[in-house]
Amino acid sequence: MNNVTIIGRVGKTPELRHTNAGTAVCEINVAVDGTDDNVEWIPVVTWGRTAEAVAAHVNKGRQIGVEGELRVSVWESDTGPTRHDVKVHARSVEFLAKPRRNADHASNDNPRLARTSHTKGDHRDPSH
Repeated sequence: MNNVTIIGRVGKTPELRHTNAGTAVCEINVAVDGTDDNVEWIPVVTWGRTAEAVAAHVNKGRQIGVEGELRVSVWESDTGPTRHDVKVHARSVEFLAKPRRNADHASNDNPRLARTSHTKGDHRDPSH
């Protein structure tokens, strides 16, 4: 079983991009409480309609809930050692509390989009 659920605050305003095949993708970093009062930054990838909704309605500081799965990428770097990259690929994102200084960001909220999730297969990059 490969399920991840996190709740945290977005580190910076997301930027939407598209794959060569035209699929929307949006990567964010989510700050979650770690052990010993440390903050852990979790990289999250969203795809398709979920990516579009995140880019349109989430700003730095917004609290979100993410449900997804871990994906590990492995590759050889130019300098030789094998590199690993671990990210959460979101199946769904729930928009929770507004940023603590929400007056600047209130215009980006849309209560009808309080929860968004993609359809099956929508979270994968078709070029892989």
